[in-house]
Amino acid sequence: MTAATRPYLAAERRKPLIVETALALAARREPAAITTAAIAREMGLTQGALFRHFASKDDIWTAVVEWTRETLLARLDAAAEAAGAPLAALEAMFLAHAGFVLDHPGVPRIVFAELQRPDPTPAREAARALMEA
Repeated sequence: MTAATRPYLAAERRKPLIVETALALAARREPAAITTAAIAREMGLTQGALFRHFASKDDIWTAVVEWTRETLLARLDAAAEAAGAPLAALEAMFLAHAGFVLDHPGVPRIVFAELQRPDPTPAREAARALMEA
């Protein structure tokens, strides 16, 4: 898709697509090897267009981890509420968690890559908050 044929999307619609694309790429390769140029190319955007939505690659990873936290915790809560009994709730939460990883295989790669970084970054802190939650 070229810039001329690609539809315009507002920032609130483009940002989730960037997160989704980063997750899809992380399912296929090591997160450290994923460049903003690769994300932009996968989306049919210029790298400059990507930077209109995120200031840095770390901001993209932070958004990915925050999306993961919100989405995963919502799934776990829904599974626990639907199950009722405590043991059934634990089983449902386990299955929901496993299903989430099956649906988004790039998530563990990104989260563990961020947790292993030696320097404190917003993405690493978001990953730590996810693990604590």
